[in-house]
Amino acid sequence: MTIDILGNLFSSDPLVKIMRLFLMNQDESFSLEDISDRTLSKDESVRRELDILDQIGFTQQKEVQKTVFIKDKKQKKKVRVWELDKSFHYLEPLYSLLIEYDTLKQNDVVTKFRPAGKIKLLVVAGVFIKDIESRADLLIVGDNLHTKKIESAVKFFESQLGKELVYAVFDTEEFLYRRDMYDKLLCDIFDGKHQVLISSSGLSTDALKNR
Repeated sequence: MTIDILGNLFSSDPLVKIMRLFLMNQDESFSLEDISDRTLSKDESVRRELDILDQIGFTQQKEVQKTVFIKDKKQKKKVRVWELDKSFHYLEPLYSLLIEYDTLKQNDVVTKFRPAGKIKLLVVAGVFIKDIESRADLLIVGDNLHTKKIESAVKFFESQLGKELVYAVFDTEEFLYRRDMYDKLLCDIFDGKHQVLISSSGLSTDALKNR
């Protein structure tokens, strides 16, 4: 990469998150509002970063017809969206740098979810460990957990990783029932690549492996 392009690409944290969003969703297009929401960034910041990405050829704009509700009536409206330009010359090295490189530490995940309450089992898979074949990215087991705090932590990691997370939350009783019934989702998670970040006694998952 040239020095000018590198300087533009790594000029801010929102810019990196926007690039991850496009790299993780290469066949999708996003409006300004979509990008702001998915990256937890302000509109004005997103506009500025998109100008940079357009200038270097990483993204391209187009207008699409979108159905919107105005005063409870469906109407067609032209909306400007952005999509990844797959002909961008440095796409492959950027993917290796921003997606394949480990960007999150285990402690970061535990710290973010800890305010949700007493978590008895916390397992990461899928996008957290760069396994695109996994059915789920995250499993949380606990009792009296704060749903909104879990959702807030999930949204944070989605903004960092550029991908909507597939996750499951169970209370202890339901988890134990599903475990003893060899629930398909649980078997797929524990028989595949995964990392256990929090584990309490009595929640052994050994029986779910190699089913």
